[in-house]
Amino acid sequence: MLQNNAHYGASTQFAQARLWRLISNCLVVPAAALAALAGGISLSDPSSGNLAGVLALVASALAGVQAALNPARKELTAQNCANAALEVRNDARQLLTLDLEGMSPQGARDRVRELTMRINEIHRIADPPSGIAWRLGHRRARRSRAFFVKDAERAADTSTSGRQ
Repeated sequence: MLQNNAHYGASTQFAQARLWRLISNCLVVPAAALAALAGGISLSDPSSGNLAGVLALVASALAGVQAALNPARKELTAQNCANAALEVRNDARQLLTLDLEGMSPQGARDRVRELTMRINEIHRIADPPSGIAWRLGHRRARRSRAFFVKDAERAADTSTSGRQ
C-alpha cells in the first residue's frame, strides 16, 4: 500500500512538473519573440510605432503572467516531491523484499511508520496536482507498476522457496 502510494504520487508529481515546464515554455518563448519583433520593428521603421507598441504590450502581458504564475518554482517543487516519493517507494520496496523477513514485528512497524511519515510530509509539501497531471500520472504509474509487482512476486517466491 505504501509502495503504491509513493509510486502513484511520484508519477503524478512528475506529470505536474512536465505540465509546468510546458506552461513556462508557452509563456516565455512567445514573450521573447514578440519583444524582439517589437524592438526590430520600432528600430527599422519609426513610423510603425503602433504595431511595435501593441507587440511590446502583448509581450509584457505574457511576461507578467509568467511572473505571477511562477511555473519554474512550481516545476521544481513538483520535481523534488516526485524524487522524494521515489525514494520512499524504493525504501518500501527494499523493506518488503529484503529487510522484512529478518525484522521483529515492532521493528517492522517502526520502519513502516517512518516511511509513512515521510510520504505524508511529501504530500503536505507538494502543490495539489491538476486533473490532467493526476490522470497522466496515474496512467503512467499503472503501466510501470507491473515492473515492481513482478519484483515483489519474484522476491516472495525466493523467500518461500528458501524456507522449505
